[in-house]
Amino acid sequence: MKPSSFICKSLAVLFTIIEVLGILCIPFAILIMVTAFGELVPHPLSKPKVLPLMDVRIEMDPGILHLGSTVNAPGKIRFDGTLHLLLDPANSTKLHMATRIPGGLLLLLFGIFTCATSDLFRRVFRSVERRDVFTLNNVRYLRWIGALIALGGVLMQVTIIWQSTATLAFARSNLAIEGISFLPSHRVGTWLGPVQAIVLGLIVIVLAEVFNQGVVLKQDSDLTV
Repeated sequence: MKPSSFICKSLAVLFTIIEVLGILCIPFAILIMVTAFGELVPHPLSKPKVLPLMDVRIEMDPGILHLGSTVNAPGKIRFDGTLHLLLDPANSTKLHMATRIPGGLLLLLFGIFTCATSDLFRRVFRSVERRDVFTLNNVRYLRWIGALIALGGVLMQVTIIWQSTATLAFARSNLAIEGISFLPSHRVGTWLGPVQAIVLGLIVIVLAEVFNQGVVLKQDSDLTV
């Protein structure tokens, strides 16, 4: 077996494994969303539970931390990221109900787009392994891959914003603490990820057009022969 053929076969196997993992994410994501409704939410009945507030920004007054010296203390202490809190059962349930639907949807989108793009990549590498590179099927596969990468990046970012907004609304409604403010995370507001996904998708689509030109040249060569 030639090295190039071995690499293509290995990549095809790798994308098959990734596709299977994407498929497994789908029922798990559906289960997460289903358990967001009422009594189906599993939570402790009597003891508090540590749960994360995903992607929130917290500002607090230095005075509430009882600092030893306030001479050099900043006007505000800021934290941006995921904060783990010890919540009572009632608040645990509320946080689950607020965040499990967008969280499950995010995992569902990840599973669907991972499964779809991996299947298309697997098909491309299988055809390359057979030395059947410049075909209309490969052009179509690459166009779909580019579109899925761009669309997936945008939809997943929208879902992340939804999840962060739900978390923020929960914190403001249920965790009112004097001297602490809950604000949107700086990380969630950035659209750098979707822009990168769109650019990468466009690059793949351009590559598809290069393949398309290869198909035209191959057809012309076959007619000439």
